Amino acid sequence: MRSFLRRLCVLIILSILIGSTLQQAFTAEKKTIRFWIYGADTIVKPIKKVCKDFENLHPDISVDIQVFGAWDDLNRKALLALAAGDQPDMMRGKPQLLADFAEKGALEPLDSYIKKDRVNTAYFLDVLFQKSSKYKGKTYAFPFHVTCPALFYNTELFKAAGLKRPPNTWEEEVEYAKKLTIPEKKQWGIYLYGGVYGYIMYLWQNGGKYISDDYSKVLFNSKEGLEALQWTIDLMYKHKVTPPLGSQTSQDITQGKVGMWHTYSEYRAVYRRDFPNLKFASAIFPKKVKRTSMEMSSALIIFSASKVKQEAWELLKFLCLNEDNQRYMMSESDFLPVHKKVLMNPPFYTDPYFKPFIWQLFHDVDARPIVPGADEMVNKLQEELQNAWYLKKSPEKALADAEKALNEILARNK
Repeated sequence: MRSFLRRLCVLIILSILIGSTLQQAFTAEKKTIRFWIYGADTIVKPIKKVCKDFENLHPDISVDIQVFGAWDDLNRKALLALAAGDQPDMMRGKPQLLADFAEKGALEPLDSYIKKDRVNTAYFLDVLFQKSSKYKGKTYAFPFHVTCPALFYNTELFKAAGLKRPPNTWEEEVEYAKKLTIPEKKQWGIYLYGGVYGYIMYLWQNGGKYISDDYSKVLFNSKEGLEALQWTIDLMYKHKVTPPLGSQTSQDITQGKVGMWHTYSEYRAVYRRDFPNLKFASAIFPKKVKRTSMEMSSALIIFSASKVKQEAWELLKFLCLNEDNQRYMMSESDFLPVHKKVLMNPPFYTDPYFKPFIWQLFHDVDARPIVPGADEMVNKLQEELQNAWYLKKSPEKALADAEKALNEILARNK
């Protein structure tokens, strides 16, 4: 009997030890994906929910999400973390900054993952994989969401001004803006899409180019570029239908004091949530030479130093390839999905609000170039455009000075 009890005790102790060892092994094997993102609650909450679903499907993986309040803050912190050797495993970033990270050897090329899992990139919007995912022939990013500016207009102000449809040309847009401008009511006819990207978009609409196809020199200092810049200046000072770009405020739009404005699809979610009395509709851009909009996507990247690259790739697929997840996250935020099949079905394609944005993405859209020093170029061009907008320099002088500075940046970063 004593022998039996002794053996039983030994077996119990062994089972406890084995169970403890197995639990420790499981805990040790659990891997964490550090995932840095930027965004408002309208997109952050759906991302967190989908990542929690991923964790439930993969109990050996946890996702540690860190949210940043601004794109610039996210990019700056990522570069600092890279220099310190403490970068995250995965990040939601801007495609045009791929070159700066890739040149440092910081990004994991995704081509082998795509090939191994037989991902058909033709299922995604063409511009995203043709122009916004690659650098020097390698795929470094996978598109997560897409949006683009289009024309918004206040339907109540249109009705009061006797306007029955959105403008079709730049000339009509100016005429509409004049009818919608009522100085005594502090009501403006139009708010342009401000800054560098607005200027580049209007340059494209006028038939011009921002940069050469081989990214060796900028091309905006041209007849088309000067006309586009002069058009924005004339709206401010000649026609007086929009305030100087730096003094435009979103509050004017939400208070119903702006007839037309250019912005992204996701603003509907904000307007619905915070300004339910604002009555508005969307339309494709008025035409000059073209109607070109600018794709403003975000993409997911995996850092080459990550110890959990395969796990990060699985999370990336769950966020970008899973049709149900794309449909849920984008319908919650009023961003647009990158997957053509999801985009061309409810709730997106059947919603009249989304149709202008979808038209732009399929028919007339271009992308920001992926070149080293992209942000430095944008900041310098912004400085010179502001000199023109605030009448500190002539448009000709501002564009010439910007051309010289940006070409020097391109040459330096070759």
